[in-house]
Amino acid sequence: MNNKNFVHGKNSPEVSSLKLHDLAETCGKDLLIQWGFRFSPFKENKQLRKFWEGKEDCPDLIIEYKGKKAFINWKGKRHQAWQINKHSVTSYERWKEKLRLPMLICFAVFDRGDFFKDFRFAVPGIHKYLLCQRKTQDSNDVIEFENDLPEFTKANVLKYLL
Repeated sequence: MNNKNFVHGKNSPEVSSLKLHDLAETCGKDLLIQWGFRFSPFKENKQLRKFWEGKEDCPDLIIEYKGKKAFINWKGKRHQAWQINKHSVTSYERWKEKLRLPMLICFAVFDRGDFFKDFRFAVPGIHKYLLCQRKTQDSNDVIEFENDLPEFTKANVLKYLL
């Protein structure tokens, strides 16, 4: 059971992970606005809410450009290791099957001073990945996408919208 009164320490991995996620989301949304994309939080979409199961990982956003759509999930990182929980990727692949929209897993990389260094994205089902030897803190498997991921640019994102 989650203890909602628990206060994380400054150097806690949970705080760092949330901070990096928020930084990735802020940078990503700023770019989407500049590029003329429309977007909305996934959980606020009443049409899609019925598909979301509380225990399943869900996308952060639904993006749209000239009638073409995709889901986005932000991942903030300190290193250029395109790793993610295997359970999440499996869940994203199910979303793609159920809703017929691609999922873009967007990896924003920041240095220790929280300065932006790199922005890449992977599309499960298109970009290849391997199972890592490493496990998450809760013993879940971790996968790593191959290093040739496209940069998060307008032109590259448009290639994957449906």
